[in-house]
Amino acid sequence: MISQFALSRRSGVRIFILSFILFIIVKSIKEAVGGYGWIVQADTYDTGRYVTASAKQALGGGAPDVVGVSVWDGVVGDKVIVMSRTEEEDASWVEEELPDWQRMIYTTLKAKTAGSQKKNSTTLQNVLPRHKGHEAFAYLTYLISNYDTLPEIIVFLHPHKDGSSAWHVDQPLHSNPAAVRALNLTLVRERGYVNLRCNTRPNCVAGGEEMRHPRLLTREIWRSFWAGTSTPYDVMEQELKQRPTIDYAASGNYTQSFLSWLATVVSPGPKFQATYPTPPIADTAGAQFAVSRNAVRMRPKNDYVALKTWLVHVKKNDNVSGRTFEYLWHVVFGQPGVLCYDRTKCECEVFGRCP
Repeated sequence: MISQFALSRRSGVRIFILSFILFIIVKSIKEAVGGYGWIVQADTYDTGRYVTASAKQALGGGAPDVVGVSVWDGVVGDKVIVMSRTEEEDASWVEEELPDWQRMIYTTLKAKTAGSQKKNSTTLQNVLPRHKGHEAFAYLTYLISNYDTLPEIIVFLHPHKDGSSAWHVDQPLHSNPAAVRALNLTLVRERGYVNLRCNTRPNCVAGGEEMRHPRLLTREIWRSFWAGTSTPYDVMEQELKQRPTIDYAASGNYTQSFLSWLATVVSPGPKFQATYPTPPIADTAGAQFAVSRNAVRMRPKNDYVALKTWLVHVKKNDNVSGRTFEYLWHVVFGQPGVLCYDRTKCECEVFGRCP
């Protein structure tokens, strides 16, 4: 009869052999592609989940991320999807896939090509003169123009329906329609703000204090961003001290996949500042989120006017100005500076995808 010790020893040998094989595979791929960046990208883009879901669909398993009612009852709810698209991007899927939502889809046109806006009839009356700060200009335009008549729930989305270009959507096929259908609207009402991404990479990865200070947020940008609002930078800094931090990654109280753990080992996260010119700031990436009407109106309309004025006049390119808003939207809507939930818990609460 085999002893318990012998069984444990055999199990240990197997684990060692499997670990060694995995190490060789990872090392070989690293040498082939010239670094470990592929691991970080695979974790950031949820490549494993995407490939698995795509394979399942290709093999006849159906679309694994389609949730929600299959038949529309004809009622449009007190909720709206706000989106910014270029004239080349097709957003007709919003009306087709999410008919129970109101829509405000803005289009930025290029010179001499105004006729191309016919690609999507829902945008004929919603043409923007500029596209500064990526989606931020459209988001602010909507809040200012509709401040007094806001629906109860506002979801801000990118025009990508699904696929690899929509990597920041937390669904097996990166499906924006599926994410919106699954969204817990009760949670949005309760919290006021809910990011539609639960993946903690790149902004909420584990790390020390330096991981909560994006390099882009210089003291100059931080001060000027809030300057014209009802909460100048010094007032905002005091407010943030009163808002309870949510940071599961920093506390170590979180769950993660093997790939996520491996990505953290080879690359802890993006480079952040060594000195801290701002309070700690972190929220999951993507600039796709839902807010309640009450959260928007916690600030006066003039605050959004001031933020849009900052966006128009700040001497920074679209990447910097847009990323600034991506880092700070949650703060604008009354959330703690650091808003980093456990991914498993987040997916359960936000999308009902529980273990």
